[in-house]
Amino acid sequence: METRTITFPPQIFFHFGATSDFPWQVIDLDPMHLRLAAQAPIEYVDPFMLAAFGAWAYAAKHRGFQVEIDDSVKTPTTWRNGLLSALAGKFGEGRTESETRFFAHVQLQTDKNAALDRLAPVLHLAEETTKALRYCLSELLNNVFEHSGSPEGAFMQAGWFPRTQRVSLAIADLGGTIPTHIGRLMPNLDEERCLAAALEPRVSGSLDRNHNAGLGLYMTRRLARVLRGKFWLHTGSWVARDDEAIQEVGQFTTPTIEPAATRWPGTLLGLTFFPPRLPFDLELRYIQDELAGRVHDRPVPIFCDEPPEDALVVLVPPDVGTMAQDKLAAKALREGQIMPHLRAGGSVALVFKGVALTTQSFGHALTAEALRFLGPQVEGRLWVVGASEAVKAAMSVVLASILEE
Repeated sequence: METRTITFPPQIFFHFGATSDFPWQVIDLDPMHLRLAAQAPIEYVDPFMLAAFGAWAYAAKHRGFQVEIDDSVKTPTTWRNGLLSALAGKFGEGRTESETRFFAHVQLQTDKNAALDRLAPVLHLAEETTKALRYCLSELLNNVFEHSGSPEGAFMQAGWFPRTQRVSLAIADLGGTIPTHIGRLMPNLDEERCLAAALEPRVSGSLDRNHNAGLGLYMTRRLARVLRGKFWLHTGSWVARDDEAIQEVGQFTTPTIEPAATRWPGTLLGLTFFPPRLPFDLELRYIQDELAGRVHDRPVPIFCDEPPEDALVVLVPPDVGTMAQDKLAAKALREGQIMPHLRAGGSVALVFKGVALTTQSFGHALTAEALRFLGPQVEGRLWVVGASEAVKAAMSVVLASILEE
C-alpha cells in the first residue's frame, strides 16, 4: 500500500500550509494511507490548527482513511495540548476540557448550548464579554448546521493562556464553503466578493432588521477587533483576516481577503484576543447595541426612497458587481462632492441605487466627516437614498456610532 508522509514543523501556526502540505490535501489518495511525522519535537500547536486537525482526522477516520501517527509526533507536549487526540480522530470524545483548554465535537445543533456552557469557565472572561462571545459562537454553530451541511457537525477548540492572558478560539467544519452559500444569494459576485459580503452584517442570513440573523461572522469579527484581537477565516480556496492595528474606539476595519496556500474543504474560523484588565464599557457598547438591535431600532431620519429636490445628488456606484467597498472611491466622493457642497450650505443626497451591499468601512469613509461637520443639522442636510436592507444595516451602525460620539 502506498504511503504518503506529511512532516510537521516544531511550531504549527495558521500559515503552516504556506510551505508544507496540509494532511487534508491528500484525503483522496488511493490507497488511502497517510503517515504523520515531525521534523523535531513539536513545541506548540495553535488552537486554530488543532480545530482543523480534529475536524479532518475525525472525518478521515469515519470515511475509512488510514492515518499512522509516527513516534516523532508523540511527546508530552502533544499529549497535553490535545494534538494526539485530534490526529487520532478522537477530538471531543468525552469531556476533555481543563482549566485552560477546551475541545468539543458538536454533532447536532441541539448539542451547542451544552458545549457553550462547558466552554464559559475555561476562558476566564468577564460576564459581559462572555455573553457577547457566547452569542457569536452560537450563531457560528447555527451556520454550520443551517448552511454548510457538514455531515460531521462542528469542531470547537479553545485555549486560555494565563501567562500572557490570551484567549484563542476556533470552529471548524467540513461542509460547504461560505462563497458557495453566498453565491446562491448573490450570483453576480465572484468567490472573493462573496466572502467579503459574508463578513458584513445581515448578508448570510435574513435581511429582517428586527432580528439578528446573518450577524454571526460579522459580530465575531467585530468582537475580536473591539477586544484588540485578530480574526482569521479559511474557507475553500480563500483566507480572510482582520488584524490591522486599531487606532480608535469603535473603528471599522476592512478584512484582507486573499487566495489560500492550500484549500480547506469547509470553513475554519479562528480568533485570538487579550481581554482588557480594565472596564471597556464604551467599546463593548457597540457590540451590545448591535446584538440587542438598538442600533437598528433607532429612528434614522436620513434614509429615504427619493432625493429631495434641493439636494445635490451624489451617485454611489458599486465597484465590484453590486458591492461598494473601495474606500479610495468613497474618499473621492467625500472630498470632491460631498464636503464642498455641505460647507457651502447645501444638502446632499447619497444615492445607493444599484448597490446591493456596502461595507461599514466604506460607509465610514464616505460619511463620517460629513456627520461630524453637520452635527444636529444632519436631519435636513444629508440623506441616504434607495438603500437596500443590507446597505441600511451597514450604514445604520456607521451613522449611530458617529452621531453618538
